[in-house]
Amino acid sequence: MGCLGHTSLGSGQASWTSSTIAVGTLVLDMYDPGTKQLVWTGRATKTIDPSSNHEKNMKNLDKAIAKPLKNYRPEQK
Repeated sequence: MGCLGHTSLGSGQASWTSSTIAVGTLVLDMYDPGTKQLVWTGRATKTIDPSSNHEKNMKNLDKAIAKPLKNYRPEQK
């Protein structure tokens, strides 16, 4: 959502705008259950436009969720 405002400051004018941007971050950490050591981390961040098409937003979210797993290859010990 956004809003636009105007205000007078002395003999000049100032304007401001405000908007809300929905940003989400997914962090996926995988641990070795035996050693309880972190073996792999994946991250994805995505911005969603609430005024955009819902189906388009869902496709973008699906891509963002798949991204952390794209390079999943924990080291073999």
